[in-house]
Amino acid sequence: VVDLHLPDLSGLVLIRNLRDRFGPDVPIIVCSGDTSMSTLNSLRHVGATFFLPKPVRGSQLIEEMKKWIAT
Repeated sequence: VVDLHLPDLSGLVLIRNLRDRFGPDVPIIVCSGDTSMSTLNSLRHVGATFFLPKPVRGSQLIEEMKKWIAT
């Protein structure tokens, strides 16, 4: 689970690095208050698996994580 706006690093850079390191099978869930179209389009290009807009309900995050753990 990754946020996009981190204090020391862009979440987009982190996602790309994680995807490069762990490959396509590891799910990367992004949580962010930034729902601009440019950000949402960027997520696809860096390899994010799923996006949840903030504020995130804990139950929603748990359900998404269950889906990815089960596969």
